[in-house]
Amino acid sequence: MTDANHQKYRLGELESGRDSVLIREKLATDLAKLMPTAFFDHQRIVPRAALMKTLPKLSRLFDHMLDTVMKSSCALCDRAASDVCCVDCWRQIQHCQLDVAGGIEQISLSFGQGSEQSTTRLVCWGAYQGSLKRAIANLKYGQQEALGNRLGRELGRLWIAANAMNQDRSQKPFPKSTLVVPIPLHAEKQARRGYNQAELIAAGFCDETGLRLSPSLLERVRSTEAQFGLSATKRELNLTGAFRINRTVLRRYGLHPAQPMPHPCVILVDDIYTTGATIRAAADCLSQQRIPVIDVAAVSRPRHG
Repeated sequence: MTDANHQKYRLGELESGRDSVLIREKLATDLAKLMPTAFFDHQRIVPRAALMKTLPKLSRLFDHMLDTVMKSSCALCDRAASDVCCVDCWRQIQHCQLDVAGGIEQISLSFGQGSEQSTTRLVCWGAYQGSLKRAIANLKYGQQEALGNRLGRELGRLWIAANAMNQDRSQKPFPKSTLVVPIPLHAEKQARRGYNQAELIAAGFCDETGLRLSPSLLERVRSTEAQFGLSATKRELNLTGAFRINRTVLRRYGLHPAQPMPHPCVILVDDIYTTGATIRAAADCLSQQRIPVIDVAAVSRPRHG
């Protein structure tokens, strides 16, 4: 059992049925290795081969024990659940889901006065309301990290479906250099929270799409004021100079800012898309190093109208 799975097992925080299967297989294998050639009882020797026939029964016993120990609680209502959310809460979250066409729009990436006009596609999974709004709050402030991967996978499925609707994208594969980059938190905020929720979402997105995750390409170097309640102009001022490229990571991909094209292209991922100021600031930082943003993917946005 890996240290990571052992930690999950000890804390009862398994995120999926796959984790449970891996632990069950490992326990059965370890048990078989521990069995000597023969066991002795008071009257006779029991061959190891005979004992191995009892493994199915032992496996069922392990199943029962592990189901009891690893029974997790719903990330929204705390009731017993076999997944990150119980069936009822997940159904309520799905009620916030947008259809494929409703979750796609073109957005501006122009940042600041006199910047070059550019647009890209935004793909959003759901409307920021109800149970989805609550799920995102629990992800960010309630230490419900497993929600990030689950929502990221849902976002990845929507992104795949959106590409299938677009003939040009469905017939032209994304470049191998495509990187999925989560919107970073400032280091101090991430240290307080313990993780970046956008990175958890991006990891689930990559699990579903098969694209490459680059969690450290973009850095947040300035702690910014909360965007809520600020005007559009103040939002942009608030984010000016907030991001920079991690050149060490860029070189890890065999690239250098001074090199000619092609550079990697990027899909930016975040939990909520509101006015787009944060996305535009991040895209502006990337564009200064000739790294284009070809898509933006977000779990939620306010419902239009």
